[in-house]
Amino acid sequence: MYQKKDVALIAEIKRLLYEEKYTLAGAKQRLKKQPKNPSQMNFGFDREKMRKWKNKLEGECRSILNIIDRK
Repeated sequence: MYQKKDVALIAEIKRLLYEEKYTLAGAKQRLKKQPKNPSQMNFGFDREKMRKWKNKLEGECRSILNIIDRK
């Protein structure tokens, strides 16, 4: 049985090799430079995308409120 951290490590190695195009030696060096226990998880937060989504949602909510106010 594998632990969750082992599977995550394998996924990161695969990402470095196939997506980032690192060599095995380069991926090994990159992994050594990463902190062992990161204090915050990286979910790839896109601030601009979130702002656009929020503005769209606010507009839709205003439209719904306008429809309700008319009745």
